[in-house]
Amino acid sequence: MWRPVPGQTIYCCFALPDGPLELSVCKGFLTTTPEYTLKELLETPGSVADGSNAIFRGYYTLVKKFETLLCVQISIAFFGPCEEVARAFQSSTCRAAAAKEAAEALRVRSDAAFEELRQHTSTTAARLCLKEPRGSRPAKPPRRYEATDRPVQPVTLDVKAALRKEYFAAADRIINETQRRFEQPGVEQLVKLEVILASAAGGTQFTANGLKAALGVHTVGFDLCRLSAQFLLLPTLLHDADSTTSLGILKRLQSKPENIRELMDQVVRYVQLLLSVPSSVPSGERSFSAVCRVKTYLRNRMTQKRLSHHLISHMHKERTAALRVKDIINEFVSGTAELVAAFGPVWLSEMSAACVHF
Repeated sequence: MWRPVPGQTIYCCFALPDGPLELSVCKGFLTTTPEYTLKELLETPGSVADGSNAIFRGYYTLVKKFETLLCVQISIAFFGPCEEVARAFQSSTCRAAAAKEAAEALRVRSDAAFEELRQHTSTTAARLCLKEPRGSRPAKPPRRYEATDRPVQPVTLDVKAALRKEYFAAADRIINETQRRFEQPGVEQLVKLEVILASAAGGTQFTANGLKAALGVHTVGFDLCRLSAQFLLLPTLLHDADSTTSLGILKRLQSKPENIRELMDQVVRYVQLLLSVPSSVPSGERSFSAVCRVKTYLRNRMTQKRLSHHLISHMHKERTAALRVKDIINEFVSGTAELVAAFGPVWLSEMSAACVHF
């Protein structure tokens, strides 16, 4: 989201998080300017607390600046494709290859795109009677910092170059985050597996050695010779199918009788492997994001050491539930002669009786 900050020309935070479904920027909200909302709040008595009135007036002043308008236009230009990618991931027919292609569409780093965006912003600013920013006055450094008696004049960027720098900084952030998210060996492996399944559904033959090289570490769960033979039968089963995606093939196999599914057991396992990877299934992506949010919530309320102890106790809850507090106390007190002398048999018997009620 964008947030104007006093003392800066433009401040934008463009980032694609680890989970593409975590995108919280709505293009529809950015297309509606908050100028009229802020003005209505300021003019309505009692709508703003006395302590927040000056803050709202400061935001209202920032909204009416050319720099803020350009920032909103940059956000719309960038977060529009991001929102489309998020919608693509939420589709039940989402494929890793299609997601990668959608991510490539986010690369909007070009001078033509900046010129078009700046021209549109200038037209809108003229209609709203907003003044374009002027270049800052060059500040000459103190003479004691100069290494020569004949210093050159300081170089300053003009207004267009400064705005262009802000635009390309945001574009580079989008590109870097997209590359970090999608250009990974795991995603490349997933795309390769999807291509093999789609090609097999189209009639392409694969040998056992080719499947071994494609599956990699997952070969231990497959009989490659049977999988290669079952791929030959796959086009016959899908001759009238509407979709040849992983989910479409799985639904088609589920509609078949039990004996057919047993005959194609390796193909069923192959499709299940694809659908179990979080990058290919939106539900898996959401579950991983939820776990991260819960962990962040807990970390903000306790130390990392205590959180680790809680997680270990939760993972081994069957073993911890079988533990007896009395046995733990006996083991601790009876560990050394000093502990026995310090606590004594009387304290040990009292604690043992309390543990029975506990």
